[in-house]
Amino acid sequence: MKLIGILAAAVLLMISCAPKTVPVATAPTPPVTVVPVPDVAKIDAATGKDTKEIAAGMETYTAKCGRCHGLKKVDDFTKEQWIPIMNRMAVKARLDSTEKANVVAYVQSHAKGA
Repeated sequence: MKLIGILAAAVLLMISCAPKTVPVATAPTPPVTVVPVPDVAKIDAATGKDTKEIAAGMETYTAKCGRCHGLKKVDDFTKEQWIPIMNRMAVKARLDSTEKANVVAYVQSHAKGA
């Protein structure tokens, strides 16, 4: 009888010392907004950038800017409005100088009033 009591106490001790698993609530992933991409098969007269630079900027904008938040429509802002936005966000997105220049070319070539 003492043996059963000792075994029961040992089992209870092992169960109480076992690591607890607690369900972890995960934050819902925000919906991804698909922004229609304007035609980039032209040279922008205002920026002087060719199709390759603008296309590279569009890819960088889609990949790096869209990973943290929903993509803004590039024609929602003017060329002048994009400058402080890009200066602030290029640092956060860790864009190098070439990537930043390409994204600036892309957004300014399709900016409001461009």
